[in-house]
Amino acid sequence: MKTVLFHFYFLLALSAFAQPINYQGRLSDKSGTNVNGTKNFSLRIFDAKTGGKQIYEENVGAVTVNEGAYSFNFGETGKSVVTPTETIAFADGEKQIFNYTVKNTPVLGEIKISGGGYSWTESGSSDATKFTATANKNSGAVSAIFLTGAPEAGENVSISYDHNSDGVIGALSRGGQAWLEVAVGGETLSPRERLVAVPFALRAGVANGLIEGHKIALLSSNNGRSRLGYLKWRWPTKKDEYSRFSNGTSGPGGDVTRLVFIPKNISHLELNLSFRGNNGNSGASGKEIPANEKIPFDFKMILGQRNFKSAGIDHRYIMNSPPTGWQRLDLFGKKTEEAFLQGPILDLMGISLIGTIK
Repeated sequence: MKTVLFHFYFLLALSAFAQPINYQGRLSDKSGTNVNGTKNFSLRIFDAKTGGKQIYEENVGAVTVNEGAYSFNFGETGKSVVTPTETIAFADGEKQIFNYTVKNTPVLGEIKISGGGYSWTESGSSDATKFTATANKNSGAVSAIFLTGAPEAGENVSISYDHNSDGVIGALSRGGQAWLEVAVGGETLSPRERLVAVPFALRAGVANGLIEGHKIALLSSNNGRSRLGYLKWRWPTKKDEYSRFSNGTSGPGGDVTRLVFIPKNISHLELNLSFRGNNGNSGASGKEIPANEKIPFDFKMILGQRNFKSAGIDHRYIMNSPPTGWQRLDLFGKKTEEAFLQGPILDLMGISLIGTIK
């Protein structure tokens, strides 16, 4: 008996603890008679209403249909397709070959390796005379090869690729659209329906998904090759003046303020920053500054109206009992006496904000 989707609705019951999504609907046959019995359901999620890229798949299995009505949970046992970008290396101005192994294997779909203004995919290079690469999808080993000369010191050589992750969070945290396609007994019900009620952190467009220890990523921002911001007082200004991190590569630009959503069940926040610069050493311009290296600056990180506290010299800041709802995250800094003497350069390359769930 051929079934058609008479009508359905869904409830999104997904919290920071990765609870499943509840989906409810009604089935009838071609004559309009309600369906009864057990049916096998499966589903896929795409990034477009028609066509597009499949970003999630799950076999739900047998579901009881009673007078056309059915209900099932999904989101825990399927596989998402996620697309991370990882730094292969920061160039030193001399090295031409960069070897790296990606963090997640096997690699799915197309790989893109970029650096020094060039890019490479399995379809070819943006300039085959100057840049190429190799990649093993099973082992995750890749090489970026600059054929005619080393990239400029400080250039970020990076890779983006697809891989599977467990559960639906990876798919929903990609940003953009998510369209649900349900199949009953192998027959696809159409049209697709858009998932518009997404979890709070994903709705903010900043989450990369859940991480271990009952924590959730509320903000993850890394522009890879481009700095997120620099300090206006790269050129010496008043010693006691805090200045905001600014976008741009020269002169004052827009600030790198971020709006983040802090849910009510977050007890603790951890803010992590990554920097690049010379940190007072003129021979190290453009290099990544290790997390355990003290930087000769004082920082003031503000969420809403509250300040984070420094957790030491590892570029990490903490806040207990944070304000909830949409909040503005502002990043400020000022030079110490040591910084004025050394004249260091400092670029902000990454920001992450992690919440601990009560």
